[in-house]
Amino acid sequence: MPALVEGNIVILDRYYWSTAAYQGARGADADQIIIENEIFAPVPDLVLVLDVDVELGLSRIRSRGDSPNLFEAQAALEESRRIFLMLADKHKNAILLDASGQIGITFPKALQAFQKIALQKIEKHSGEIGLDAENTAKLFFGGQQLAEEYEPVRA
Repeated sequence: MPALVEGNIVILDRYYWSTAAYQGARGADADQIIIENEIFAPVPDLVLVLDVDVELGLSRIRSRGDSPNLFEAQAALEESRRIFLMLADKHKNAILLDASGQIGITFPKALQAFQKIALQKIEKHSGEIGLDAENTAKLFFGGQQLAEEYEPVRA
């Protein structure tokens, strides 16, 4: 949490939405899990929900030489997916991305969504660290060109 307090960008591959979806698939109240977590856990600026059909997801697990675990049984995954889709529909900080294609198709869309939110956060905090937002963004993104034109948010 100190990094968040300092205004830094923190990236997680799982958060309390995963808890809600996987525990919800086992009978817990997914909405209640979200409510209880948001009492103490920071609400994310962005949640990327990478959606894939359960059959395709299971085939991807098998194609890498693994076997589905207890949480990856088809019925559990169907219910987890339903919960993730419901959460994405209910929360404005969520972006639903079709992840059924190749990574080269999904990754640029995820990067674009992340860059927009990250740049808004950088712009918000850039005055606090003594740099303009453009230079801060170049520092953060290693001087690389953004996935699309960035329109600064004006308060």
